[in-house]
Amino acid sequence: MNKLKCIIVDDEPIAQKIIEDYIKDYPELELVAKCNDVSSAFAALREHQVDLIFLDIQMPKNTGLDFVRSLSNPPKIIFTTAYPDYAVEGFEENAVDYLLKPVSQIRFAKAIHRVLVQHRTTQSSGKSEDPNESKWLIKSGGKTYMISIDEIYVITGMENYVKIICKDKEIVSLNTLGKLEKQFANTSLTRVHKSHIVNLSKMEYSESTSITVLGVRYLIGPSYRKDVFTKIKTLFGNLG
Repeated sequence: MNKLKCIIVDDEPIAQKIIEDYIKDYPELELVAKCNDVSSAFAALREHQVDLIFLDIQMPKNTGLDFVRSLSNPPKIIFTTAYPDYAVEGFEENAVDYLLKPVSQIRFAKAIHRVLVQHRTTQSSGKSEDPNESKWLIKSGGKTYMISIDEIYVITGMENYVKIICKDKEIVSLNTLGKLEKQFANTSLTRVHKSHIVNLSKMEYSESTSITVLGVRYLIGPSYRKDVFTKIKTLFGNLG
C-alpha cells in the first residue's frame, strides 16, 4: 500500500509534537508538513499531494472548519480540538474522526484504523470513493440525520435556513446554500439558481431555462446556465 501523505495543522507546538510522535508508529503514514496556521496549510496542499490532514479547529484568524469548507475537494480529515462542542460540525464536514485533546495513543490508533480501512477498501476495489455515496450529517431541530447525496433531490434556500427535499422526507436545517454548494462540490448536487441546488442525477428532464425534479419545475438562473449544462454533459454525455 502506498504511504498516506499527512500534514498537521495546529498552532500549538506541543499538540503538533504529540501527533507527530504518534504518526511515527505507523509505516503506512508519511508526515510531509507541519503547519501553524491556515495559510501555511494552503501552501502545503499546493506543494504536496496530501491524503490526510490532522486539523485543529480553534486557531487564530481562521478556524479549521473554515479551512475545510474552503476546499473544493478536501482530503481525509481528522479534527483535533479541546472543544467537544464542535463534534457535530466536524462530522458535517465529512471528517473521518474527531479527537479531543489531549489525544491519547489508543484513541489515535482507532482513528488511524478507520482511515486505513477506508483506504484499503478503495484500493482493493480499484475505484475512487464516490462522493454521491458518502454519508453526511444534517442537523434539524434536536435531531441529526445521516443521509447520502443520492437521497437528496433538491435543496431550497430560505434566508438562513435550507429545506432539503428527499423522496420520502423534507429536512429543514439552519444552513445556507452558499455553504452547502461548497460542501457538495464534485457531486451531482449543483447550484442552478440563487434559491435552489438540484441533484442533476434526479432530474426528469431539462429545458433551456429550467430543470424538472419530482414533477416540480426549477428555474435555472442566467448566471448559472452555462455551468449547469456543462455539468449535465459531463455527467451524462451528449444524448441525441
